[in-house]
Amino acid sequence: MFNENVAELQIPHTLIGGVLADCLEDVDDVLRLVSFIGEYPCVCVGWWAADSERVTEFYRRRTVASEKPPSVHEAIINYSDFPDFLQAAYKAFVDVKPNVALRRALDYVVPDKHDSLEASYIMLYAAVETLVLFFRRQENLEFIFEDKDQWKDLKSDLEEWLKSHPALSANPGKQSFVYQKLPELTRLSFGTAFKRFCERYEVDLSDLWPMVGKNSLSSIRNNLVHGVVYQPTHYHALMGAREHLRWSVYRMIFGMLRWPIERTKIDQKGLARSPILKSLDEDRRQISS
Repeated sequence: MFNENVAELQIPHTLIGGVLADCLEDVDDVLRLVSFIGEYPCVCVGWWAADSERVTEFYRRRTVASEKPPSVHEAIINYSDFPDFLQAAYKAFVDVKPNVALRRALDYVVPDKHDSLEASYIMLYAAVETLVLFFRRQENLEFIFEDKDQWKDLKSDLEEWLKSHPALSANPGKQSFVYQKLPELTRLSFGTAFKRFCERYEVDLSDLWPMVGKNSLSSIRNNLVHGVVYQPTHYHALMGAREHLRWSVYRMIFGMLRWPIERTKIDQKGLARSPILKSLDEDRRQISS
């Protein structure tokens, strides 16, 4: 409908076409950070360039949000901090090697108003799992037994012990079911890896709905992906859980971007007056009923 100058790039005129094409991925990464703190999808749909010899227009297929964008003052950091954030966060983003997991998590957390409550919850949890899996692999926390022969010997001993156990000895069917679950013992628990992640990146979630344990955000996710249907009476609590999950993964991302959580609107002080936070105990009780 109209032209608006939102970014400028000065380069030698002989390099216009190639450089612009090559830097699109970097532009997209910057826009991911903008989309994250603005909670609104911001995308590059193309570029226009001109020099003394030619004019080039390049269009990309990108979905553009139809709803009106929020005010800059509704972002999860103060507008006055935006220049500092973008510079510091982009440097931290580039320093994460490889940064494909962080890139994917940023894509997952931008709200989509067309998603159902359940779908948005699962997407946010996917962002958590993506970051934790990245951390597992970086810190060698994915598997308990790196030595395959060691696990093979232990597995054989476990099978012999289980075969003679009174609860299984007379039921080969149950023995088989238990044997099929044994490979899960080779992986470090999600809870342990998540705790290590929070320690590594100094992520404090003590004021939010617990990520693991009884009636946790993880247990809600497991119920959703395994087909548990929550009743309408649970939806207020489920909406509260989703926001706690959103705040949790936001803090995880800020931790990886090395941006002080105190300079955001989702630190403990910023959320203290939130009605959702105040109803935490009741929502946890309601979701378990």
